[in-house]
Amino acid sequence: MVLKKHLSLQNLKKTLLNIYKNNKEKIFDIVVFGSFVKGKDIEFIGDIDICIILKQRDKPMLNDLDKLKDMHINYLYLTELYTQPLWRTLIREGISLIHNKRLFEMFEFKSYGLYVYELKGLKNKSRFSQVLNGYKSESVLKKVNGIALKPGVILVPIENVEYFRTFLDTWNVKYTLKYTFIF
Repeated sequence: MVLKKHLSLQNLKKTLLNIYKNNKEKIFDIVVFGSFVKGKDIEFIGDIDICIILKQRDKPMLNDLDKLKDMHINYLYLTELYTQPLWRTLIREGISLIHNKRLFEMFEFKSYGLYVYELKGLKNKSRFSQVLNGYKSESVLKKVNGIALKPGVILVPIENVEYFRTFLDTWNVKYTLKYTFIF
């Protein structure tokens, strides 16, 4: 199942790049974002979030793009890009298919999720700590390239945010998540 999905992602990328090549004068960029780029297990992704940033409106091209399956397609116009709330999400987690690079890297930023959690009410705090920090196995913190800033506060690179969220959810740990950039 995973391999089949992965191959379809490669085909999807190829399809989108072909659309770009055939419409360079109309398309500024194609950006993948959402759960997939934040590290959610590929098996559990129902659809892939795509944003097509357009230089100009073109109804026939939009109709063709709407026929693509297993994607949630958003459109932004270049002239309105910075005024749209979706822009924040794209710069935080988006990957440009045209430049084959994360948007925040193009601006020389690093994007992170900042988790603040508490273990109050957790029955097996010591076991949680062992799994988080590694005891007789690789730590979850190391797997996600996380940085423990202090007890209960962890900084996780954007590409591992979903993996760490799943870890906390599995343990029924209460947390808040904020996103941040480091320049």
